[in-house]
Amino acid sequence: MGGDRQPVWQQLVMTAVSLAAVGAMLWMEAPQWQRDQIRNAVRSRLAGVAWRSGRKAMSRELDGDLPGARSGYVVTYWLSRLRDVAGLP
Repeated sequence: MGGDRQPVWQQLVMTAVSLAAVGAMLWMEAPQWQRDQIRNAVRSRLAGVAWRSGRKAMSRELDGDLPGARSGYVVTYWLSRLRDVAGLP
């Protein structure tokens, strides 16, 4: 009886795909003004996180932690890229 259960990873993947599909449907059904509002809120949050990440990386650089600063700048770069993509219609 217990042999017909799906592995946990497969259940997690199916759940993630289902949630992504529901999210896409909700996004497409939302009016344009609401999508713009959500997009601007996400962009604003990402901008704040990127700014704080850049400040932290600069602080590490000034403290002499060059590997930590380098990885912090990489994170800041990708957060900034996400911010830019989130602002696109």
